[in-house]
Amino acid sequence: MNLKVHQECNTTLAYISHAICAVDNGRVVGYDNQPGYHHRHYLGDMHPIDFVSFEEVEARFEEDWMALRRQ
Repeated sequence: MNLKVHQECNTTLAYISHAICAVDNGRVVGYDNQPGYHHRHYLGDMHPIDFVSFEEVEARFEEDWMALRRQ
């Protein structure tokens, strides 16, 4: 798990595995706000999300990660 919190409030949560996901630079699941809006990456797809708090995004990331482990 890669967790980055930058001083400018840019955030990135990502699980990267080129063996699982050959697209999106290997990003299996991730959340970030680059370039300027909050969104979710999942197996090559990217969709905007509503940002409530970092803790809520972190909980979403953990749910996604646990769901992937169960597969």
